[in-house]
Amino acid sequence: MKTIFCPTDFSENAFTALEYAVQIARKSKPRIVIFNSFESPERTSGVIKVAQPGFGADNLSKLEALKSELVAKYPRPKLTIDIHVEEGNPKEVIVKVARVCKADLIIMGTKGAANLSELILGSVTATVINRSEIPVLAVPDTCKFTPIKKILFASDLEDSDQAALKRLGKFAAEFGASVDMLHVRKVDEQFPPAEMKKLEARYIVMLGVDSLKLAVRFHADIISGVSDFLKAGGFQVLAMVTRKRTIITQILSPSMTRKMAHYANLPLLVVKEAV
Repeated sequence: MKTIFCPTDFSENAFTALEYAVQIARKSKPRIVIFNSFESPERTSGVIKVAQPGFGADNLSKLEALKSELVAKYPRPKLTIDIHVEEGNPKEVIVKVARVCKADLIIMGTKGAANLSELILGSVTATVINRSEIPVLAVPDTCKFTPIKKILFASDLEDSDQAALKRLGKFAAEFGASVDMLHVRKVDEQFPPAEMKKLEARYIVMLGVDSLKLAVRFHADIISGVSDFLKAGGFQVLAMVTRKRTIITQILSPSMTRKMAHYANLPLLVVKEAV
């Protein structure tokens, strides 16, 4: 991993995500790009709307102060931090600039589910996840960084993009983390032991990992099945590979947020399959 791209709007959510970026950078030593996009407020002058001057400069000053604060707070190992400001709607410019920066990972903040009616993903984060071919780590604002040692990969067993799976495997390798794999089925039908071994062997190769534990659980609702499995604890990241009609579509749906409460404090890593 060479570059982590971390958008910020200077909110508490964004600071939590940035802390994750810094802690990851201290281990794997990539460059961090802290990015702010702004839409200039306008003032009315007669019938003509004129952009307020200096708005981007103010945000750049905030980024410079933030960079100085992080460098002073974490002197060893030395952090490599670049800052960038661009005018535009964050839903439109984040993915574009991350691509220009050749980012390997986008880390974004999101609102944790402090109560069951709150969305776990804000609209900007959800849009970036849906549009970005770069892996996205969505970090709830209630999340405190914990060294990443164990990742849960939730899969429908229809993953076919080996490049996407390799990116997930590389993410795990950055931290020496183990990967457990979960498949939730609505039909109460267990795989034969030989089939389980075959699936494990297949995904070990596709992910590029040394070993893998595959669990199959039965639940009428897939999201609730994932949540129940996570109650065992011990995971620092929930990972998914996305494509059309995948499980992530359900997670991004407001109707599913009440079922997300258990892992509201767990970062969600989303890797996109090629279209």
